[in-house]
Amino acid sequence: MLTTVDGELYTREDIRRRVAQMANAIASLGAQPGDRISVQVEKSVGNLCLYL
Repeated sequence: MLTTVDGELYTREDIRRRVAQMANAIASLGAQPGDRISVQVEKSVGNLCLYL
């Protein structure tokens, strides 16, 4: 369970689903396992999922 400073709650399944969505989006752009991806984003739960 993840709770933000704003009081939003995220379950393990919520995070897993977001990570999968982002992975699929990145793969649809042509990225493959082993590729290096660079991002510059603000801190947020959604952006944390980019690193997972």
